[in-house]
Amino acid sequence: MERRTAMRQVFRRFLKHLEAEKNASLTTIESYRYDLHKFDDHLVKRLGNRFLPGDVTRDHIRDYMMWLSEVGHQKPNGPSARARALAAIRSFFKYAHRAGLLRDNPAEDIPLPKIRMGEVRALSHEECDRLLRIVATNPSSFRKVREQGNDYDIPLNRRRAPGDCPSG
Repeated sequence: MERRTAMRQVFRRFLKHLEAEKNASLTTIESYRYDLHKFDDHLVKRLGNRFLPGDVTRDHIRDYMMWLSEVGHQKPNGPSARARALAAIRSFFKYAHRAGLLRDNPAEDIPLPKIRMGEVRALSHEECDRLLRIVATNPSSFRKVREQGNDYDIPLNRRRAPGDCPSG
């Protein structure tokens, strides 16, 4: 059964739910608040000021994600920013559905944007030698703390002297 509760009121309840019941961090709550506020602004332009969670369709969410990828708030929103926004939206609608505010969850099957992982490049032998020479000649208070520690957890055959790089 769908109850008629205004969208912004449900947003507030959802954010309180994240804090009280999900023990979400302040950073997570603020990120979700920001993303849901942007989503709400977008929906107001399409649905007017007074709409309910049940008025939002899968197409509204897809339209918003497309808008984010194209213009966003006059700055590009990469895949990771769009994925975070969609995660907030999906979590919100899951909450609203479980709370009995929605008959169906419009965000349920919307996939997160693909995020390409950057290529990891290992240092060359020369770059490794150069880095170790710089570290060996650079006085640092952190180095003293590190040298006071022990290296008992490193097997003897794996310990290296300064300037000694792995081959490969």
